[in-house]
Amino acid sequence: MLQHYYIRPTTIDRVRASWIGEPIEQYVAWLTEQNYAARNVFLRVPILLHFGQFARDRGATEWSQLPEYIEPFVDHWLEEHGKKDRDGLERKVAVRALRNPI
Repeated sequence: MLQHYYIRPTTIDRVRASWIGEPIEQYVAWLTEQNYAARNVFLRVPILLHFGQFARDRGATEWSQLPEYIEPFVDHWLEEHGKKDRDGLERKVAVRALRNPI
């Protein structure tokens, strides 16, 4: 399914090489079945790859452990992208955009 969205084999290989590559591919297939626009895949897959690496770097070894890394990842992402100090609606939108694919 990834080849439907990504032309470069290196991109597909990078997703598949991730320790959470299999669930990412399943998620992309689900998005396709639900008729999500391609832009959703292009926006969400990189977030999932970052999340997987973040969790792995902090000790995750099994998919079942991933939920405990969601909030720390969201805080980390917002801090890195300059959105941690934002209040109100902007922050809620940013948090939702991160949590939804995860």
